[in-house]
Amino acid sequence: MGWASTVAITGILINIDPHYNFYVSSTAGVLFLLCVYTLRSGHFSLSTADADLSGATNKVTITSALQIAKLPAFWALVIYVVGCSTYLVYDQQFMVRFVSLFADKEHGTELYGYLNSTQVFLEFACTFLAPFVVNRIGAKNGMLLASTIMFARILLSGLVETPLAISAVKLLHAPEVPLVIISLFKYITTRFNPALSATLYLVGYQMITQVVGAAMLPAAGYGYDTIGFAHTYIIMSLLVLITTILSFFLLKGMSVEEEHRINEAMTAAARKQD
Repeated sequence: MGWASTVAITGILINIDPHYNFYVSSTAGVLFLLCVYTLRSGHFSLSTADADLSGATNKVTITSALQIAKLPAFWALVIYVVGCSTYLVYDQQFMVRFVSLFADKEHGTELYGYLNSTQVFLEFACTFLAPFVVNRIGAKNGMLLASTIMFARILLSGLVETPLAISAVKLLHAPEVPLVIISLFKYITTRFNPALSATLYLVGYQMITQVVGAAMLPAAGYGYDTIGFAHTYIIMSLLVLITTILSFFLLKGMSVEEEHRINEAMTAAARKQD
């Protein structure tokens, strides 16, 4: 909600003076640090994170965390995340592509701020709906659905040529991201040791997306300069399509009933520890 409220005014501020966004962001950062400094963390139980499905203690060590690199299932997850990383590269310069469709660049910049704000508000709403979808279709299917939406969004961004059409395509981001995050968490906790779920998320998703994004950005920039945004987006979408197809075969399937039983066992183990 904070993000949505903020991006609504960035398009206006950047037209007045681009430095204003940096001033506002820096001020917000200082206020955030003050809030964190005064935060009373209290005591948080680690029983849920340290409990396996039987309720036994299962402490996480550096050695056990590193063992995940030896799991074929982990590398199957990495292949999926490589495809997901494409949307970060796609979003990086999307504003340039959007604004280029307007004769008046300042007007396009302002409208992009409103479009981005609308997308984030929709994403906020979809975050509440995504768990119901994932619980019905399962974690793997949720991940595949999200990457399919991502493929369509990036591909269509290279095919459509009007501001209205590309705005509608941009809004596909709203259901895509919550589906990715929620399905990914559910997949990790039902296919791997629950005690390693945070480690798997940080290494298998956050770290991989940053590394892959850093590797892809120079290639994307070269593509924008040489063959243009449209053709570069089409190439990006093909990468997402390839990883989605591979993930269909490599990700571990599991019925919705099995996932529910594992979640119930985890909840029971947590209550027993408490």
